[in-house]
Amino acid sequence: MDRGTQTPGSARRLAPAVAALLAGLLFGAAGILTIVAAELRWGAACAGSWDDPSCLTVQDHRYDYLAPMEQPAASGTFEPPADWVPIPGAAPMAGVALFLVAVAMLLMFVTMRAHLLSRLAQVIVVLAVAMLGIVTTASGVIGHPLPGFNPVNMFGFFIWAMFGPLVLIATTLHWALDPPFQGPLPVAAWRAWPSILLLATPLIGMAISSVVAGGYLAYDSMPWEEAVSGVLYVLTGVIIIAGVGWKAARRSRSRQRGVGPVVGVF
Repeated sequence: MDRGTQTPGSARRLAPAVAALLAGLLFGAAGILTIVAAELRWGAACAGSWDDPSCLTVQDHRYDYLAPMEQPAASGTFEPPADWVPIPGAAPMAGVALFLVAVAMLLMFVTMRAHLLSRLAQVIVVLAVAMLGIVTTASGVIGHPLPGFNPVNMFGFFIWAMFGPLVLIATTLHWALDPPFQGPLPVAAWRAWPSILLLATPLIGMAISSVVAGGYLAYDSMPWEEAVSGVLYVLTGVIIIAGVGWKAARRSRSRQRGVGPVVGVF
């Protein structure tokens, strides 16, 4: 077979591989940004004991920089909680990280086959995470919660925390059935990356951070809980990039041996 007849098939394989590779890089970048943002909050304040006054101060939810919320106005004798305290640089970096996670998920979802309802669910989750990222970034840039976006934040958080895990579980189960279509990754990598990303969703991530903390009980936000998600984002990216590289290497060795494409779990 000459080079000209190989080009269309090669191009069809190359585009998903490039999309997956870009998604892996975006997950990695999102993880690094998330870890750096967490360091801005917890690094200096919690360098000693987590029970030090400085660390206890930043455990307050007022310092939570993901999707900050406007506080209600005082009514009668009711005094609302204190306003959000922005940590310079943390919210913009964390917001960009969330947006990168949304784009990376989109790239991975479009490289796999899905039924209409599954595709709709994927789109909803991607839009929710992107929306949280945009609002978080904008709030960090202006130095206060984006006015009027409390419902958007609550809706986006609910989708990512409750619906996101279901979509990622469905993605893992889809590949656990070992369908014939593999795309740019081996089946093992398809099973692994959504399973790891699932652990970075808000509620599961908070539970994991409590385990990592070794039984420490924070009075509000757990120290370094955002960094746990950052590490999982990086691991997700590494799995995807390694999967793309492994699949490309297998395909190259198969061509050199003059046999057809290799299909299988690994």
